[in-house]
Amino acid sequence: PDGFSDPVITLCDGSTSESGTIANIEVLPNGCVVVSGKNLVGRDTFCVVVCNPITDVCDTTIIVVVVPPTPDTIRETLPTDSTITVCVDLENGFNPSTTTYSYCNGSTGTLTGTLGTAVLDNNGCVTYTAGSIPGNEAPICVVACDATTGFCDTTIIIITVTPPRDTI
Repeated sequence: PDGFSDPVITLCDGSTSESGTIANIEVLPNGCVVVSGKNLVGRDTFCVVVCNPITDVCDTTIIVVVVPPTPDTIRETLPTDSTITVCVDLENGFNPSTTTYSYCNGSTGTLTGTLGTAVLDNNGCVTYTAGSIPGNEAPICVVACDATTGFCDTTIIIITVTPPRDTI
């Protein structure tokens, strides 16, 4: 009735499986398409064609698989008047040599917080120096952008500054 009885389903090159950069695709004998990930961030494009062997009518579909980075949160605690360095972890698939870092507001270098200062280096590490007042620092937001994949990953750093410990 629909003119597509017993269709032949393959990838556009005639094969039934392909390995992409971030995903694999397989066309099963029943016509189902299975996409499986490789635990990498990025984008793959696959082409699937469905053909009716009786009428020679074919329909092509492009399947775009996008695996975006997951936002990360790092929590740290340090006493007043001390320093800590926190480094952003890159997502699988990011290229360290083509990744640049900035604060979420687009700035780089030194950021003055409510309780201390943060300095972001070119390797995605934030060195935070707490002042003399305890409390919760305003969240520090860092973005790592990879020119190779075209993706950016956001990391939120939450710092709690505690009172100094009493010594006896």
